[in-house]
Amino acid sequence: MPKVSVLLPTFRRNESGKLARAITTVLDQSFTDFELFVVDDGSSDGSAETIQQFCRSDPRVIHVRFEENVGLPALTTAKAFRQSRGELIAWMFDDCEWEPNYLHEMVSALDSHSSAGIAYAQCEAHFASGSKIIGEPVNIAKLKTGDNHIPNGATVVRREVFYSIGWYDPRILLVRNNDWDFLQRAIDSVEFLFVPQVLSHEFGVALADSLGNSYDTDFDLVKKITSSNRSAELHPDCVENCDILSIPADISLNEELTETYLRIVIQYVIKGWRQALLPKLASVNAFSSYSDVLSSQPEMLKWWSSAMAKSSYKQIEQKNIYIHQQIDYAEKQHIYINSLHDKINEQSEYIQTQRAILDEQAAHIQMQLAKLEEREAYIASLLANSASQSVLCRKARSLISRIVRRRATR
Repeated sequence: MPKVSVLLPTFRRNESGKLARAITTVLDQSFTDFELFVVDDGSSDGSAETIQQFCRSDPRVIHVRFEENVGLPALTTAKAFRQSRGELIAWMFDDCEWEPNYLHEMVSALDSHSSAGIAYAQCEAHFASGSKIIGEPVNIAKLKTGDNHIPNGATVVRREVFYSIGWYDPRILLVRNNDWDFLQRAIDSVEFLFVPQVLSHEFGVALADSLGNSYDTDFDLVKKITSSNRSAELHPDCVENCDILSIPADISLNEELTETYLRIVIQYVIKGWRQALLPKLASVNAFSSYSDVLSSQPEMLKWWSSAMAKSSYKQIEQKNIYIHQQIDYAEKQHIYINSLHDKINEQSEYIQTQRAILDEQAAHIQMQLAKLEEREAYIASLLANSASQSVLCRKARSLISRIVRRRATR
């Protein structure tokens, strides 16, 4: 039985060569006790043939194929999870690459910390304008508010964690956020282990067809859904039966969030042209007030186009507000910088004045030193004259003394 099961969902990344590179970086790991499930979500670009070639050359590779595109990796990988055998589950994606020592470092870290249920390393995310390192020590407050600083492509999870808190939620509404949802569910009961090394690289953030760039999301709606308790329906043995159109039974949506909900679901249906879902939309309880919209495809498309335009206008308005806020901030900063310049100029003038005063004082001191030197020279000359006069006095006294003695002897 392998120590690690690697799950790699993919969709149409064969022609770019990214799928083959992702698979290769897994097979080239220095740690070799693993199985690799490549979950092909109905790709039509030759992905199946490429995956089969890897299967023939390496028995650790298992091909899980969906003939029609599902578009929900949380749902397709659930099937692979049921077939997997590893005690550790590692996530890999078709737009990512691992360093050769990734699995070795992650497995060693978890083996050394038996109480930890989730380990994650740092990931270098490559953007069109450069790269950024994602991954820092876990911060519960940041994670709970939606700041996901744990890279999914650099995460390894113990199998029992999924049986404790549930699998990733496959609902359409969480297609872009189910990794964050899983982590914020886990943070209350699972110990996280941070491995401070850059061991993974992600290139999908710069791709127009990546999951994050393909579907809309609404964080207010996401937070509403993720506030519910879904452990039972997300249990690995039940999650494939989860109604992807549903919202949890214990929450309710206002009119605005319901409209957002319908817009995102229709976008999912249209983008993949998943016609089998169209009749089911009218049966969703939350959409009961939209029966006219869902009565026919033309009406649905007409409403969706209008809703998308409304959403776009709202986003533009929000961006305009943000831009004006940034402009106001920049103007305030400009005023602040100008005030600093004024203060600097004042300080410069003060320093110049003080420097001039110091120069005058230095000149005065030089003059005083010169006068002192003159006085010292004068005193020295006086002392020299005094010494000379003293010698003359001694000679005079000696001469007088001799004269007096001569007179006395006469």
